[in-house]
Amino acid sequence: MKNAFCLFVLLSGLICLPVNLFASQDLAPFKGRKGNIRIAGGTAHIPVMKEAAGRIITFNQAVHIAIAGGGSGLGIKQVGEGLIDIGNSGRKTCRT
Repeated sequence: MKNAFCLFVLLSGLICLPVNLFASQDLAPFKGRKGNIRIAGGTAHIPVMKEAAGRIITFNQAVHIAIAGGGSGLGIKQVGEGLIDIGNSGRKTCRT
């Protein structure tokens, strides 16, 4: 789970950048990494996630990223159940 969290942080940082700014130094955190990242949930994020995933996979073919929709509620639920690593959500996940 620690590795999944680290990859989440790295992936989140990359998708916040304008897509045309991706360069090999931006993808350096993925160098030498391997494994799977499973993402599901809110659909608004999917186009950016797919673009980032494509660039990451092109940079390092040992990293596999699966992206699915299903809605924010599903993403939150599946993260809690350990079925996915990243749950996209366009709403709050807890009440304060």
